[in-house]
Amino acid sequence: MRGDSGRISPRYLIVTVVAIFFSSIFSGMIGSHLTKAYVSNKLSQKLDQRSSAPSEASDKLLSICTSALEAKSSVAPTPTCPPQTPCAVCPEVPSASPPVPHNAASAAVTAAAAMAAADADAPKVPLIELPDGIKNVIINIGTNYNPIMPPEDDLTTMVIAVEPILETAARIKKHPRLSVILAAIASGDARFQTMQVHNVGGASSSLAAPTNKNAFWVGTKKDGWPSHQIVPVMSMATLLESIPKTVNIKHLKTDMQGFDFAAVSSAGRKIRRIPEVYAEVYVGTASYEGVKNDLWKDWEPYMKSMGYKRTTDNVKKRGEDNALWVREGTEEF
Repeated sequence: MRGDSGRISPRYLIVTVVAIFFSSIFSGMIGSHLTKAYVSNKLSQKLDQRSSAPSEASDKLLSICTSALEAKSSVAPTPTCPPQTPCAVCPEVPSASPPVPHNAASAAVTAAAAMAAADADAPKVPLIELPDGIKNVIINIGTNYNPIMPPEDDLTTMVIAVEPILETAARIKKHPRLSVILAAIASGDARFQTMQVHNVGGASSSLAAPTNKNAFWVGTKKDGWPSHQIVPVMSMATLLESIPKTVNIKHLKTDMQGFDFAAVSSAGRKIRRIPEVYAEVYVGTASYEGVKNDLWKDWEPYMKSMGYKRTTDNVKKRGEDNALWVREGTEEF
């Protein structure tokens, strides 16, 4: 309040400044405008009560008060997503938890994008180390004990043989440019699975059960088979991604007892790394239960969609046979 001298008393000045300070902290935009008008009116009323001509000090106080409130109200509040309301930054409807400021959401999106970019630069699976001088690879899946052997006239080519049965793989002749992977190849994630062992040396072993339980190759207890063996299973895509892209995959041969098509098709466009695919196929019948491996229903339409042309015409009318597809166009990764 004004003293007798016409000046504003220190006590009134302190109370007014404190009121403005707390109002600037707890008031929003609307509250700030209301508080500014209220303080201005109150100061004017007090001044009018004491004098018709306010002093220079009172004018300065009023200016400071209104300027502080205008500065407070001019700062836009940090936008948030109202509960259960989607927005451009938060495309999904938020939960009932407290609203998240946009700047925090934007920082989280930026961090996630950076992590995704780092993951994209890193290889999805570790690359295998091949012997020095190797530029080409031949893949033979389901070799039994007679895999394709590395060509003696080409020291830059090696063979990767995949055979899941331990006793069979142990019988494969060793070669410095032959590597044997003890596993089964199929679609889906890496896992362990029980393989049914059939025929001499496990030649007809499969992850599926035979359709004809009385076939000679199914065996009896007297033969020592069928038996069972737990094997690791990996996907065709994982195998292909493990081979460095600087190495050419010249040829793929599969004899997978019904799982040839499932394995090849699960690789998607990655199969385009291979110029030749030679696979065991079924024509009109299947040797194992629940498999898709038919030449005309499965293989032919799919391989055409992948840009391959079949070069074997003399296939059987019914039963098991082999077919060769050759890639058309350039190699893809």
